[in-house]
Amino acid sequence: MASEEEKNFDALSDKFQQTISAFDSGSEAEEAYSILDLRQFEIMDALVDNDKKAKAFDRVLWETSRIHPHANTYYCKVLQKRLALTEKGHDADLERLAKDAYIHRRGVDFSLYGEIINSTYEMSKHKRSFLFKTVVNQYRYQVLNVKKREAIEKELNKISFYLEDESMPAHRKLGLIDDAIELIKEPYFKRSEANEGKAAFCDSAVDICQKDQDPDTAEYYKEQAQRYRRLSDNARRMGKRRAGILTSAENAAYMQKYRTDNNYRK
Repeated sequence: MASEEEKNFDALSDKFQQTISAFDSGSEAEEAYSILDLRQFEIMDALVDNDKKAKAFDRVLWETSRIHPHANTYYCKVLQKRLALTEKGHDADLERLAKDAYIHRRGVDFSLYGEIINSTYEMSKHKRSFLFKTVVNQYRYQVLNVKKREAIEKELNKISFYLEDESMPAHRKLGLIDDAIELIKEPYFKRSEANEGKAAFCDSAVDICQKDQDPDTAEYYKEQAQRYRRLSDNARRMGKRRAGILTSAENAAYMQKYRTDNNYRK
């Protein structure tokens, strides 16, 4: 027997259907957005099971596509809410939602429709046969890596701020520098950029050790800075070689600069 909440939900569903049916297909009527928005709030606030909510969102998606066939960004935002009601491993539903996002991608910010497709992939049981792996890889490279880099840069800025604190003991500052070096890595930074950043933190460590009269540790970080700069220079050199723009003079300068280091590729 249906509960009062379910009866009320069904009544609101019927009311929505009657109201929205007054709008012609492709009418692009602005008033329809208010009705579609209200229906989404009703669904999310209802005390009914997710299966019932999911079916209601499917209706909202259908009506959105019917009335506003070119409102792809709006459609994908509704699709995101529909995805949140989908169970992990329900591959038929997940595949349909991924296809929906891909079909409605025109004019939509990649961070929106790419996030939907990436989420459906992560929730899917059959990842090998997933249709949009290319989109998933592109999303992870273009969006997730950027977000992760922003988070890393924020943490590095905090570390740099703490290193300016004269009251902080040297050993704690060196610990923060080691943390920073661990944070700076591919694929969030280019190889040359990552190693240059590590070298800069090693330079800071050398200064700290010299002030703390710790020559042995200072020498260790000095060697590390040299190693990271060699790796950075070599990454730039190899990039130019792959692009076919490395000159013999540039290659000779690199070889001369690191002539005592036998740990690089020629």
